[in-house]
Amino acid sequence: MIRYLEQVFFPAFGPVSVEDIEPSHILDAIRPIEGKGKLNTSHRLTNLASQILGYTAITGRIKYNVALGLKRALTLKIVRFMDVNPLFKVDPLYS
Repeated sequence: MIRYLEQVFFPAFGPVSVEDIEPSHILDAIRPIEGKGKLNTSHRLTNLASQILGYTAITGRIKYNVALGLKRALTLKIVRFMDVNPLFKVDPLYS
């Protein structure tokens, strides 16, 4: 996860202090990853930002977690279920 912070969030936020981070800053950092089709990664990064900002809110550094609810602004993940194993054949009498 530290790699994501170093590659995605740190360059996007630059010298902005944690008190000045807005939801748009977080989305601007995550949108390029979402645009590449890496939906699972973009959701994980949103969760990571929410955890970090939640900690800073609990410790009194910020008033509230601005990352809460950002998952609703992202593209939904597509859940695919695995097909039945083609080697396993169901007897027609049982179907």
